[in-house]
Amino acid sequence: MLRLKEILAKKRVSQKNLAFILGVNPVTVCSWAQNKSEPSLKTTLKICEILKIKLSDLVIEQ
Repeated sequence: MLRLKEILAKKRVSQKNLAFILGVNPVTVCSWAQNKSEPSLKTTLKICEILKIKLSDLVIEQ
């Protein structure tokens, strides 16, 4: 599970903007933010790079 919605709010980055940067559909980012699906590891690492955060900041241990 990801803390994407919370981190995007803190960083003041919209889901639509993140989708544009990643080259994915905004609906996909919305699905990740709602924890309905998860991005691939490669995409997750790219999200961390874009948001300048550590992987451990993004991922919630289950």
